[in-house]
Amino acid sequence: MFGSRRGASAVEFALTLPIVIVLVAITVEWGWVLSQQAWIHAAARDSTRFAVELDPNDFDIEAQAIISAGEWLDSYQFDCTTVLCDVRSRVGDIRGRNALTVAMDIEYQPIFGLIPVPATLHGESTYLLKYQEINF
Repeated sequence: MFGSRRGASAVEFALTLPIVIVLVAITVEWGWVLSQQAWIHAAARDSTRFAVELDPNDFDIEAQAIISAGEWLDSYQFDCTTVLCDVRSRVGDIRGRNALTVAMDIEYQPIFGLIPVPATLHGESTYLLKYQEINF
């Protein structure tokens, strides 16, 4: 009597274990995607916030934003020597005021590869420049 019950438990365990492993892998993979996405947005935001404080007469704001974005990505442990990191910045006009936009696309390397995930993660941030040109 006990032998058949132990055998049934083993069969149930063998049938449910792969499902549990796949569910855990999916949770870990998507958790990692979302955390990296948050870090990329934070790097874009923080590099933009740094660069908009600079005086455009003394600094090339777009170049400084790209340098700052690289430093933020390094601090968040993104190794741009092994994955593709595309960082762009531009100063543009928003409702008559100068604003800096920093955008970055980072190649995502899946952990398990069991589920479809985005190939690249995107982060973008736009802030108004602190020093605006006044045109009369």
